[in-house]
Parts: sequence; structure tokens; C-alpha cells
Amino acid sequence: MKLKNTFLVVLNLFVLSSFAQWNVATIGNIPAGNAFDVCVADGRNDGLQHVYNSSRNDGLYEFTWNEANHQWDRTTIYSGITDANLIQVEVGACRNDGINRVYSVEWNHNGGHIYESTWDGTQWNTVTVYTEADGITEIMIGDGRNDGLNRLYIGGYAAVGFNEYTWNGTSWDRVHLYDFEMEGNGFVGDATNNGQNEVYSTGEFLRQMTWNGSSFDSTSITNTFIWPDPFYMGDVRNDGINRIYANTNNGRHEISYNSSSQNWDIISLTANGKRGDMRMAKLKSDAKNAIYTTYATGWNYPNNSLIEYKWNGTSYDSTVVVDASTGATAMLNAGVGRNDDTMRLYAPNYAGNTMLELTWADPYVIPTTNIANIKLNDFNFNILQTNYSIELVFNKPTEKNYTLNLISINGKVNIAKQIIKGKSNFILNGIRKGVYIIRVNDNLQSISKKIMVL
Repeated sequence: MKLKNTFLVVLNLFVLSSFAQWNVATIGNIPAGNAFDVCVADGRNDGLQHVYNSSRNDGLYEFTWNEANHQWDRTTIYSGITDANLIQVEVGACRNDGINRVYSVEWNHNGGHIYESTWDGTQWNTVTVYTEADGITEIMIGDGRNDGLNRLYIGGYAAVGFNEYTWNGTSWDRVHLYDFEMEGNGFVGDATNNGQNEVYSTGEFLRQMTWNGSSFDSTSITNTFIWPDPFYMGDVRNDGINRIYANTNNGRHEISYNSSSQNWDIISLTANGKRGDMRMAKLKSDAKNAIYTTYATGWNYPNNSLIEYKWNGTSYDSTVVVDASTGATAMLNAGVGRNDDTMRLYAPNYAGNTMLELTWADPYVIPTTNIANIKLNDFNFNILQTNYSIELVFNKPTEKNYTLNLISINGKVNIAKQIIKGKSNFILNGIRKGVYIIRVNDNLQSISKKIMVL
């Protein structure tokens, strides 16, 4: 993951005259059509980012950037499922074994499935976690109980409500949390800036769910919104404070927790809202976060433009990234899909059945910091950190296999990986801030080093 000062090689590139600073490329098509959700993550546990895309007609697909051939390779994770209507896709280590898996959920009134797909090194294996009684509309992954365990959170229509799934080592334990209807996608995170995760979900109102040690307490953040479909949390003002951003039937809004009044302060970004997606990303060389929003065609709402909202110090400036004719009309995600440290935005074209990649002319390149060095015999491991991952760079290609463990200060093994012979570097993605022990073992000796991820 070395920093590169190279020109971007973009397939099927076209630049719109009125939006000339955004390069828009088609990275591939979805065979069955109706490309919907997208997630950029290391679903294969190979240290590489891949782009995952769900289809409301058929199945789940993976796009991988082939640097040697300068093209995107498409892999079918699964397809041909009867009545498949995949509404969301997420990637995470939900079994708490250090292995990322791809999770997708189905919006189907005959019974919504939760699918788990695992790469075994040769092929994708997909199993059904559970089949809900009605359509599923949201999936979230995170430590909602603040006990160090990731869980799946699933929401859907009235017969589904809101449920939590925990892997017990053998099977999934399902806990039904609430009966109210969900629609859209929420998150697990610290929106009150108190150092504790809570679960935030959609429905008729924004809802906050807090684990009290034995159950979840549910609170409506506001009753002024009408069906907040997607919403997102992040430091969009770049002031170190997390806020919630909601796309609703009565506009787009920013919601900040006021610790003094213990209430939520709401400001309107625009009265123009309704359905679509929201995503915070740092895509430009000024290293400033912005929020990106879409409408989604096919949901009985107008096909509108992809908009950027950026804080100017006193208010939000809104700018059209690409207009509706470009077709960025479904969900959004951002990441280093080409594994070159350059941040890009990824957006399905719902009606056109394609996946789009959007790159700013002067993009944000993730900086790298040297945080530690360890030596095992004559082998040096130089440990570099970006703001989303750790990279081990070796002084020469590995001559044997190594085992790598990332251990939290309470002794829990967060990540366990194999570094195979012939590697020059190795990447660990999705590392949270904190203090860890990194341990490398070659079956004869092991060495450990304390590192701090900032």
C-alpha cells in the first residue's frame, strides 16, 4: 500500500462539462439488473479492499481492481436465488473470530433472508443466518452492548421489527428487541460523544437504543421527522464532534447531541429530501469530510442529483457532484477500492445496472505514519498506519509462513491472520483507535510489540 503519485487509469472514463472536476467511471455491470447497495471492504481477508454490490433482482457481486491489467474483475458471490431482492450489504467480523464475512439481507414479504458469505481461499460459501417473517430493510454490524463483541442488528417491516444476532460459537442467538417497523439503514456508534456505542435505527422516527446491562432502552430522538430512510454519523464539520445526518420525507437534516440540555439540536441542510442514501467521506486533497447524498430511482420518487454538503465554518455549501443523468441513483460507499490509498466514492446506477466510481481531480490520499518496527531473527517488520488500516512492510519477501495476532490490552485476540510465504507487505483493515499488542510467530519463535493506533 505504498503511496503513489501516478495518473489515475480510469475505465470507460467520461467527464461531464459542468462537473469537470469529478471523473466518473463505470467499473462493471450487474447481470440481473437493479444494482442497489454497495460496500467497500476486505471481505476476503486478503489485505485488499473489494467493492461489493447487491442486486434487487438476483444476487451479490464483488469487484476487484486488477492492477496488472488495469481493469476491474467481477466475481459472483451468489446468484439465481428465487425472489431475491437484496436491499443491504455489509462486511464485518460478526463471529468475533477475526475473519471478515459479507452479510446481505433480503426485502421479501414472503420471508426475508439474512445471508452470510465467507471466502475460503478458493470460493465463496453462502449460508442463511435466519429467515425473518417479512421483508428486511436494514442491517448493521457493531458492538452495540460495549462488551467487545460485534453483533448483527436487523430491522424490517412490522412482522420483523428489530432484532439482534450474536454468534455463540456454534449458532446464532436471536434476540427480538422491538416490534416497531423499520425502514432504511442506521448505524452502531457514539453519536452522543460520550465514548459509548449505541444503536441507532430508522422507522417513523429516529430511534436511539442503549444497552442498560440487561436490555435495550429505546428513545425517539425526534418526532419531527417523517420516515428518515437512511442516516449516517460522522464528524462532517471536522471539529472532532460526531453528528447524525438524516435524509427524510421533510428534508435533509443535521442532528447534534447537546450535552448541556441533554436534547438533540436540529438544523436543516435543505427542505429537499425523501429517499436515497447518505455517506460521509474525505474525498478531496483538503482532507475535509463532507456528506454525500442521493435519491434512488425506482422508489417512486424523482431521480435527482448526487449532492455534496460541506461545512464552510458557518453553514453548509451544497454542490452537485454529478447530475441525475449520470445515474448515481442508489446507495453510496467510499473507500480505497483500487488499494492505492486514494479515496473514491462508489455508487450503483439502479436503472442502468452498473457500478460507478467517482474520483475528484485532486483526490485525498491517505497519509501513512510509521508507528513501530519489530525484528524476528533477520526479518524486519516495519509497521505503518493510515487512518483506516495497519500495514506491515517487510525488508524482503517472506521466506516462510507467519502467524500474526492483534491483541487488545484486555488480552482478547481481535485479529488472527496468516502471512504466507512470498509476501512483501500485509494489510490489516478496519482497526479501531486504541492500544494493542501485535504478535508475530514463525512456529519457532514469537515477538510482541505494543502499538498505539491513533
